[in-house]
Amino acid sequence: MKSTYRGHCQVCDSLQKLPSGRLSKHGYTTRWGFFEGTCSGANHLPFEQDIGLIEGMIDYARKQAAELRQTAVIERENANPEDCWYHVYYVRHSRFPRSCHQWTKTRIFKAENGILCYQHPGDDKKQEPHPERLGVFTSFGLIEIANELGDKYARHLEVQANKRDEYARWQEQRIRDWKPMPLVPVED
Repeated sequence: MKSTYRGHCQVCDSLQKLPSGRLSKHGYTTRWGFFEGTCSGANHLPFEQDIGLIEGMIDYARKQAAELRQTAVIERENANPEDCWYHVYYVRHSRFPRSCHQWTKTRIFKAENGILCYQHPGDDKKQEPHPERLGVFTSFGLIEIANELGDKYARHLEVQANKRDEYARWQEQRIRDWKPMPLVPVED
């Protein structure tokens, strides 16, 4: 059905068309050749008409923030070289359409003069018999490096938790100021 109006998503605030009066699918990617992921606000009434989804999203964001902070406390205490998080650079290949950094569980197994060898899971370069990389650290022992990695990952988790809190505050403000509003006409 052709949309004649657009409205804002209750969850992500993006402006979407309203086929049959509900938000169209959005917040997805098609990079793998199919729809992957959809905003949970899709197929619901727009913000201009309803705020029924927002309380649940606030609760969800606050719960995620608390879980991230709890995990950060645990990871900050991690001194196990066999079970560390590392911010790994993945070169573009079949698993990653673009080169990118990603937090990955890894095992560090050698540290000499601040240079670290670690297992690089997921790197399927055929020219390397063992996927290992080098990293440079200020600490020299495996336990100290594991502590340093745990602290870096914990800081990353805390940043993510703060973003969830910011989202919850933003949604709370939207609820406080809410009143029904007219929909946005689609311009041809």
